[in-house]
Amino acid sequence: MRSTVSLARALSSPSSRDWDARVSVLGFDFLIWLASRDLNAGLLFLILRASQMPLFVRGL
Repeated sequence: MRSTVSLARALSSPSSRDWDARVSVLGFDFLIWLASRDLNAGLLFLILRASQMPLFVRGL
């Protein structure tokens, strides 16, 4: 229920700074949905997300 409230808040916020929060909330909910449906799909999604992390760090 808490993730639904934060998702609604992030989606209703117009500022561009909240775009990252919106994407991360959506990604987290999607990961939970995948893991609950298929463990292998959830692990694959997690690996793909982790492979994007170095790009994130370099961008900072």
